[in-house]
Amino acid sequence: MPSILKPTGVAVDIQAGADSVQDAGLVSVVNTANTPALVVDVASGFNIWLAAGERVFMEKDHASQLDGTAGASSIYASPVAYKA
Repeated sequence: MPSILKPTGVAVDIQAGADSVQDAGLVSVVNTANTPALVVDVASGFNIWLAAGERVFMEKDHASQLDGTAGASSIYASPVAYKA
């Protein structure tokens, strides 16, 4: 059975500035640039590199902000819910 992802809010550009993405605990993040981009979880300081055009799903603390300001182009983060 396939996984189901449900959007729970609107996408925000975390390259423009750190954002909690509507206090979501699960976030879809896509790098729209043609170069790798660094995304940082501000609260923990942990980070992840995204390849050009890559989409990942990140679990985070609800109030924690994601920061993609080191990216060359827009990095969109969308709050989502998951159902097995």
